[in-house]
Amino acid sequence: MLKKIELLKYKGTLNFEKIGVILDNAQSELDNYSTDTLIKKRIYSILVEALENIYHHGYLQQKNDEYLPSGILSKYGENFLLEISNTILNEKIKNFTKILNFVNNLSDEKIKNSYYGKIKNKKIIEEGNPGVGIIQIAKKGKGKLSYNFKKIDDKISYFTLKIII
Repeated sequence: MLKKIELLKYKGTLNFEKIGVILDNAQSELDNYSTDTLIKKRIYSILVEALENIYHHGYLQQKNDEYLPSGILSKYGENFLLEISNTILNEKIKNFTKILNFVNNLSDEKIKNSYYGKIKNKKIIEEGNPGVGIIQIAKKGKGKLSYNFKKIDDKISYFTLKIII
């Protein structure tokens, strides 16, 4: 069984200042656990994208502290594991699931081409079409994006995305 070592953990509302602190702490932890600069850059890039997605797209609710935005960066065997969670409106789950499944079904080459195509053409987000952020996360991670939704009530759910790096 692989040993999971928690390097960084965060739970709470986000703003740009808090994101900066999280990224600084992540950089320090990565310096302790990874000698490969490329891996550190990939993790940092994915973490930036994931935190920005939570900040810009998460549904903020104050019902229960259990469902605040959160993130855990762990060393998992030879890899790293980033688990990011936040609330999402139930009405957005169907479309978001389509986006995640679409990206998961792309080959590595198609993910790369899709990413560079969007950057080149400056296409950010179109309805039903993955944005640059999700594609960038998939491009820099290993394997498929793992995700789940936990229904909180009729209006919102708690979304968790797991990325192996």
